[in-house]
Amino acid sequence: MLSLKYKPQKGHGFVGLFIAFLFLSLMGGFLASRLMLVTPYGDRLSFLSAGSGRQVRAPEESRQPETIRIFTRENLRVRYRPYGLVAHAFGSVNGLYYTNCREAFEESYRKGFRVFEVDLVLLADGTVYCAHNDMEGRYRIPRSFRRCRWEEVERKKLYGKYTPLSGEGLVELARNYDDAFFILDTKYSHLQIVKALVTTARGKDSTVLNRFIPHIAGPEDHLRLQELFPFPNYMLALYRSRLSNRGAVEFIKNSGVRGVMMWWNKRYRSAFQKQLEDAGAAVYVHSLNDAGQIDRFRRKGVGVYSDGFYPSR
Repeated sequence: MLSLKYKPQKGHGFVGLFIAFLFLSLMGGFLASRLMLVTPYGDRLSFLSAGSGRQVRAPEESRQPETIRIFTRENLRVRYRPYGLVAHAFGSVNGLYYTNCREAFEESYRKGFRVFEVDLVLLADGTVYCAHNDMEGRYRIPRSFRRCRWEEVERKKLYGKYTPLSGEGLVELARNYDDAFFILDTKYSHLQIVKALVTTARGKDSTVLNRFIPHIAGPEDHLRLQELFPFPNYMLALYRSRLSNRGAVEFIKNSGVRGVMMWWNKRYRSAFQKQLEDAGAAVYVHSLNDAGQIDRFRRKGVGVYSDGFYPSR
């Protein structure tokens, strides 16, 4: 720190004090004009130059203009449509499930879905592909996705008819539908897939990442993904987690993660729901397509991954 000392000389006391006062006043004005104050700017951060009144925006990713935390008990209570209903694998198209194709997305969007889960695999050349693992036969692909390159699958159609998407195609979809959220169900190579999507989005429009929601298995996934991008929302996917019920509750308490999903018929219990909610979570179950069952969970305040059914009210 700079320390300014003035030692008055004989006969110069008043003049010296006046000079020191003038110097410090000028320095104070200079520093004030350069002072950067962090102030709220909606969901963003802006920086205000105190002397000039000039506003300097933070970097694009720091501002997060579209940030919304969708996993709240309030949303499940009063905004169940759309936030309580997740189109599992993009929902269905012509009665077909697990398609993850453009046509299923478009049909589900028309029904009213705004939260979409998408299965993601990684091809041998590092391309992200929207598909469920072990379903290569539906695309007439003779070997594992892990061993395919993009040029081998680029022109393939699901069931010879429907349009699969690459990771780049998913980012473009998010850009074109700016009120849609995408839960990323990575089937393997979890970190590599999300990293590839982050890289792709940064080259096009990084704000779409605010509407990408990674599935995570626990604390390690959470910490590693936070290093890639400050995602506003995460979904703790208990179907691939080793966390006990108690461990899941503690993780929710300590991490800030608010979405939790589990099998509706294997792990869900009302008592477990209450423990998670007391810790701050919004609870979801997967996967259902029965109107009665979906309504039963809705009345409990539990979100549902739906294979395509979207209730009219």
